[in-house]
Amino acid sequence: MGKVFRAEKDGTIFALKVCLDDGEDDIKRFKREVRLMSNIKHKNVIEVLDSNLDYEFPYFIMPLCKYSLDAIIPNLKDDVKVSLKLLFDVCKGINAIHLSKIIHRDIKPKNILISLDGVIKVSDLGLSKFVLRDSSVITLSNQYMGTEGYIPTEFYKRGGTKNADIRSDIFQLGKTIYNILTNSNPALIESDILPGGLLYIIKKCIADNPDNRYQNISELETAISNYLLSLEPKANPINYFKDLINIALENLKSKTYNKENVEGIIASIYTFKDSPEGLFNRFNEIPLKILEIISSNFEHEAIQLVELYSENTIKHFKENRIDFSDADSVSDITNAFFQSSKNLTIRLKSLELVLFAATYCNRYYGMDTFDNMLQAIKDNETATAVADMLRNNIENYEDVSDRIPSNKLHSLIALVQQEVVDKKQEKTEAEKVELKDWLEKNGL
Repeated sequence: MGKVFRAEKDGTIFALKVCLDDGEDDIKRFKREVRLMSNIKHKNVIEVLDSNLDYEFPYFIMPLCKYSLDAIIPNLKDDVKVSLKLLFDVCKGINAIHLSKIIHRDIKPKNILISLDGVIKVSDLGLSKFVLRDSSVITLSNQYMGTEGYIPTEFYKRGGTKNADIRSDIFQLGKTIYNILTNSNPALIESDILPGGLLYIIKKCIADNPDNRYQNISELETAISNYLLSLEPKANPINYFKDLINIALENLKSKTYNKENVEGIIASIYTFKDSPEGLFNRFNEIPLKILEIISSNFEHEAIQLVELYSENTIKHFKENRIDFSDADSVSDITNAFFQSSKNLTIRLKSLELVLFAATYCNRYYGMDTFDNMLQAIKDNETATAVADMLRNNIENYEDVSDRIPSNKLHSLIALVQQEVVDKKQEKTEAEKVELKDWLEKNGL
């Protein structure tokens, strides 16, 4: 939104930002940047020391900073603790902007400066806007502005950048965190280059639906703080996870739950994503009531969680020596997800996993759970998806297909059951013919 020069006056060095464009909208945007910055007085937001907006080339003066966060990313990416501690100061600056009723709309490492005395300064409010009081219209209704790779999904919708709210800044912070921690372009998030806890935080920040993101800076700060706590040697991930579970159990005694506590449990589960056995064991420690709360109140997270659990459980069962009674735990966990959610993905994945566990371990408790889930399906959309899932897992389903009377099943599921019956009948008839031929051949 302007050109920045190094300037000196009376032996002191400053940064001088000048608007060199003569377009009416460019000048308006530059003046608005000064107006917005002047409205915020916080140590982590760059301050306006002086300005002259009536000059031929409008300008303002600000403290000279040493470099942007972008310049030191190569040095930061291998030091998670330092990176996250710097990001706390970034969060403080963004929160100060939000408390001033302003949305930044262009958060990225290049717009985060480090002063000569080592203080984080959020800068470049050229795309910012007052939440309620900004009456000037500069951006066209269908135009989006920003930096590729950092632009929230809502900016691409009708209304463009005008759709921005606090959660848009959260999205850009998530992309910024990824860039800083990986030194990689945030346009594409590569899940396998980040620890699970950080991956969860970033994915929550950049969820397509703003309702599924952290709703304010405080929630993001809490998540980062919890992750940092899990890195401390005396508070290893397992102990930290168990502390969260103990808090949840205390809350459940009063028939309540704490949102931050539940989100902490979800985030910390990802810490164990690289150990199928460890993740399976941690899931067994989560109270079923908490899983029901997650499934019914945190749908976006529950979808990711049930997929993570399914993938790791199957891998754990196939690669490790297990107690076949572990299938009973799978039955209880999947049933908690299934019964408390109306989401098709959650219900389908839960049903598929309990089918696998019950047949793999030959556990009748799991088969009973599967039967109850299957009989609970009444609508056509779910039945269609379940029928396809059963066909894709036909070898497992064959083992339990004859347990439920067909009239107790949705007609589309009963059709798959009949297909299994017909297949078994064909196999039986083929075996009869084979036996008859053998008898005749042997003169019997």
